[in-house]
Amino acid sequence: MLLKKTVSYYLVATFLVLLFSGSAVGAAFAQLQSMNRLESAFQYLLAQDGPDMQAGAVAMPLSLKQAQVERADGTVAYQAFIHTANADALRRMGIPVQSVHGQIATARLSVAALRQLSESPIVDRVEVAPRVYPHNDGAAAEVGGRFLNHGGLNETAYQGEGVMACIIDSGIDVTHRDFYDADGNVRIAYLWDQTDQSTGRTPADRSGTMNGLNFGREYTAADIAAGGVEQTDTIGHGTHIAGTLAGTGQALVEAGHATTPQHQGVAPKADLIVVKAGDGWYPTVNVADALEYCDRVGEEQGRPVVVNLSFGTDYGPHDGTSTMAQIVDDFTTPEGGPPGTAPGRVAVASAGNSGDPAQKQHVSATVAPGTEQTHHWDLESYETRPHTYDDAMAVNAWVDGQPAVAVTVTSPSGHTVQLEVDADQNGYVYESTPDGDVYIDSYVGYDNGDRPLNIEVFDGVVDRPPVPGTWTIDVSNHDERAFTYHAWTYWKTLPGRFRTGSNAVTVGAPATAASAITVGAYAHRWRWTDLNGTGRAVSGSYDGSDRIATFSSRGPTRDGRIKPELAAPGQRMMSATSSDMEMPLEAYRITGGTHHLMQGTSVSAPITAGSIALLLQEDPTLTAQAVRTLLMETARVDAAVADEGALPNAAFGAGKLDVARAMAALTGTAHDQSANERMLMHYEAPWTFNDMERVTVGATANDAIALRLSPSVNGCVTGVYLTLAHGTQANQLTAPLHVQIWSDDNGEPGEPLRTPVAIPPGALMPFTPEYVSLQDCVPVTRDTDYHVVIQPEASSDTVTLVAETASTATGRSQRQQGHTWHSIDGNLVVRAEVATSAGDDSTLPVELTDFSAQVHNDRVVVRWETLSETNNSGFVVEHRPGADSTASFHRVGVVEGHGTTAARHTYQFETDALPAGPHAFRLRQIDLDGTETVHAPVTTHVQLRSTYSLSAPYPNPSVSNTRFTLTVGALQDVTATVYNVLGQRVATVYQGPVQADRPTILEVNPSEMASGWYMMRVEGETFTAQRSFTRVR
Repeated sequence: MLLKKTVSYYLVATFLVLLFSGSAVGAAFAQLQSMNRLESAFQYLLAQDGPDMQAGAVAMPLSLKQAQVERADGTVAYQAFIHTANADALRRMGIPVQSVHGQIATARLSVAALRQLSESPIVDRVEVAPRVYPHNDGAAAEVGGRFLNHGGLNETAYQGEGVMACIIDSGIDVTHRDFYDADGNVRIAYLWDQTDQSTGRTPADRSGTMNGLNFGREYTAADIAAGGVEQTDTIGHGTHIAGTLAGTGQALVEAGHATTPQHQGVAPKADLIVVKAGDGWYPTVNVADALEYCDRVGEEQGRPVVVNLSFGTDYGPHDGTSTMAQIVDDFTTPEGGPPGTAPGRVAVASAGNSGDPAQKQHVSATVAPGTEQTHHWDLESYETRPHTYDDAMAVNAWVDGQPAVAVTVTSPSGHTVQLEVDADQNGYVYESTPDGDVYIDSYVGYDNGDRPLNIEVFDGVVDRPPVPGTWTIDVSNHDERAFTYHAWTYWKTLPGRFRTGSNAVTVGAPATAASAITVGAYAHRWRWTDLNGTGRAVSGSYDGSDRIATFSSRGPTRDGRIKPELAAPGQRMMSATSSDMEMPLEAYRITGGTHHLMQGTSVSAPITAGSIALLLQEDPTLTAQAVRTLLMETARVDAAVADEGALPNAAFGAGKLDVARAMAALTGTAHDQSANERMLMHYEAPWTFNDMERVTVGATANDAIALRLSPSVNGCVTGVYLTLAHGTQANQLTAPLHVQIWSDDNGEPGEPLRTPVAIPPGALMPFTPEYVSLQDCVPVTRDTDYHVVIQPEASSDTVTLVAETASTATGRSQRQQGHTWHSIDGNLVVRAEVATSAGDDSTLPVELTDFSAQVHNDRVVVRWETLSETNNSGFVVEHRPGADSTASFHRVGVVEGHGTTAARHTYQFETDALPAGPHAFRLRQIDLDGTETVHAPVTTHVQLRSTYSLSAPYPNPSVSNTRFTLTVGALQDVTATVYNVLGQRVATVYQGPVQADRPTILEVNPSEMASGWYMMRVEGETFTAQRSFTRVR
């Protein structure tokens, strides 16, 4: 027999009016009003309440099942958020309130407690607490952390001392030596295992300040040092996150694999507060209680707290009004103040891993009155699992306003389940069909005034899992006005997705919180060497280094705010491995076996949280608002950031995290005698395995290799990134490797400028960027050549580095054999970190911090950035074709400057089509009085010109016009046509001749186009090209 249960509360009320009169009607409406205090899923639960439900014999919605917990005494409860202005009164009623966040209380509620709350006038709403899931080194140097750790600014070693870092996750391996300092002292100040149902000491047992937090088990640093901790991290996520944020790097030292700390966190002296909230998924009630706990510990200690939230969900309104987002805002809010203004309280949230366009996580549409929108959710064939509720998919949609709407789900075999609700009306429907159980509900009591639609398809019965095929979801407008909605697949264990969808608006909760500093991820490590010495790469067919990670969720929020605020390293992060977890694949384990690689915005968040700990060390009163402003205003902008669109953009926000620049701004050292700005100077092009050349140095006396640098600023070289080749043979060192900065002598290394840095033999991992701090900052002068010289100390030792041959050799990479320097065929993959100082910036009219030239088809885009400008009239862009360095430069363009300004500005100039071969560019900066300053040139290489070039769409996704730029090599007729996902032509954008070498803008006006995926097809006489884009309404 098939189960079908539908409740429509408007119809119930009408029925009651017909049947009853007088006081009976009033009582009936009072009961209806009380039920509306409960979210629809809880209403379903109370409607089923009875012996069968208590015994678990009646099927329930997936969301309820996921909120269900078993108490230590064996009774069942449901994790919930209670919206009330009087939590104390709830406690007096006997409701087990755990923590309070403004007007939101957390609790684990029995059915009886739910019924009691439904009848209480002090309760506004009781909602099911959803789960959140994890968003699954050299990164610290990448963001400027190592520069600060080593005293690069103000002669202060910023390492997070005095700051408490709260990690809410899967726990921590308390035996891992990365959480102990060199003297053996544990760096974990407090550990609260919320999942422990034993009779151990709870936070409330330890301190009266922890009222309500009377479950789980708490350990102090003394408990951990004494041993006997029963908490384990069987997932490993929390241990990895903790190591990334605050690991000391001692594990490999103590194991004898290194002589100096390795894989150290950004803030190795921050004290950790660790909360184990679950294994693999975390109830949001636990997360809320954990935030309250970390806040109270910070109050007890009188110290600032930065909390790391490396998890999230696509469930919720995506507009910052979800209960979880409000609870995060409460953490950063002083009593009676606005969000984000509490001194010393900052929350960092990972943006999410829903950004892969292939996953089609998000759909949206605008539906006119009397019409409907259909979405196809294609479920592939799969192997079913043996239990109920483990083959499932769930979609959460949010409709603007509270209109009358109907949702119809149709299974592949044609079984339909429909929920129809009138304006401002709630309802649910549960039906067990031959193709799987379907649950739909809608509830209109939320703070944003909008209507959610929840759709669940699952195996409520073991032998009826969801059948493969196309499931359709129809959203019908029964209202008098049009409405817009957005929907997300927020949970699935099934291999399926929307047929058409986008990666826009995929930053979920709690990352959409107004006060959260939300962080995306970019690829900082594309290659590495595994435990067995095998070279690995994210992909061997292309180089995504420095680019936004494919998986990183994209903004904006549903209400149009910019999220993420910025991006940080998040691809293949090396950090601590929990000894209690199932070991990762060998491809992701690295030397020593105590560390492994992980990727996701999960790991970009702790890099950011650790960086904020450094800022809080300097100023413990910083607020979340102040930190956000500081990080966004000082974010680094490079070509990868600019390629994602105008700033702030949906991928990078304001740019890449640069905590060294942020600290300089915080301490007011932007124009004093301290180093304050960092430039990463490199001359290699993106490369693949096929473009790699191995350059071995050593085995004979005086054998060395060098890379020529041409700084465009005064300052000093503070560090170098080296990339060794893959394989165990790459590092054949028995003695240190020397890295040194030399002067220039007619294009070759001249004399050493400082004592070389000696890198221990075991400190360099093959086939991944390794940061080498030069410790003693080496001064350099703008527009002057220098060389990074690399040489084994022992003449019999060898080390093999990588050079790329994807681009033409620039002549900057050389090798010394005997006493003679020779150019090598490729370009060494070596980068230098240059920090600017007062010798440059207080006297120069323009503070140039970045200058690069990149090829786009047969054109070159020259980009540069200024930190400040004084009396700057503008820039002349000059060009020199060919490989002859003695040839003259000539003017190709002029770009107007910004006069006098202390703000950063990014400039760009695109050349006309250029012939194949090398091309050099330089800037001639002109003062208002006519004084000129010539900056050192950059060189790039244009490949053989193709018959056409068609740019990527911009913006994409788009809510307005989308533009493409077409350039052809010869005059020809061109037709540009737009097709929808069904292959139907929807618009002809252009039809006519296109002149050779003249960019032509192809503009799509999507005002009549529904949200979804589209293809632009451009056909000429010598080519055919296609580009896809996404329309979002």
